[in-house]
Amino acid sequence: MADKAVHELVQTLDDPASHQAVLAERAFLKALGGSCKTPIAAYARVSGNRLEMSGLVVGVSGDPYLNAADEGPRSEAEALGQRIAKTLLARGAERILKK
Repeated sequence: MADKAVHELVQTLDDPASHQAVLAERAFLKALGGSCKTPIAAYARVSGNRLEMSGLVVGVSGDPYLNAADEGPRSEAEALGQRIAKTLLARGAERILKK
């Protein structure tokens, strides 16, 4: 029961727009196998009922540099993050990440 009480208290701090943005960013990082040591980044922002996101994969030296952006409904945040990751993988992100 204590966990439920804590969960309810913490939910009052949860901003729905920020929550959706974080879901998209985390889905992107997960799809690319990201960690704090991986040269990838994601930034999502809410605009009304839409979620706009950009992601990038960069070589350790700063080159090559791949980026992609897309947008979609806020309700499909995780799918948006996965879609951008898939786009970058199709452009060669896996080769960069393996180095």
